[in-house]
Amino acid sequence: MRQGSKSVLILGGYGAAGTAIATLLGQRIEGKIVLAGRSLEKGRKRAEQLDREAGATGRFSARSVDVADAEQTRQCPHGQNVVIVACGLSVSAIESLVQGCIANRADYIDITPNPRKLEIFQSMRGSAKILTKSSKKLTNLLNLNYFSIVAHG
Repeated sequence: MRQGSKSVLILGGYGAAGTAIATLLGQRIEGKIVLAGRSLEKGRKRAEQLDREAGATGRFSARSVDVADAEQTRQCPHGQNVVIVACGLSVSAIESLVQGCIANRADYIDITPNPRKLEIFQSMRGSAKILTKSSKKLTNLLNLNYFSIVAHG
């Protein structure tokens, strides 16, 4: 069963975990799935491979995002419904990404371990409502918890 149209960006999307998530999402949701990372070429190759495997054209695409660049990280949620993190991020990159998700009203899902995440989210309580949930349909597909970030105002 496919769910409604979404635009999902996966940071680390052409790595092993990101590819597994993209494959699963490609089977279960409508819409675009963007594989993001530093290497646009690696992302394009993986997107083409996933399109072939899915028997689709243009379902998967690639985007270059260098998470060491705070502005790129902050801007990457633009136009996305969901951002999934499948690669390690520094504390400053997490902060920039969460700020971008708040500004763009994109949900944030992170599968990577970082004990400082909750501290970062708690420090942003004045600008966003942070909810830890596991009941959303998209994350149930992946059996993950996620942080839904809703801008105030």
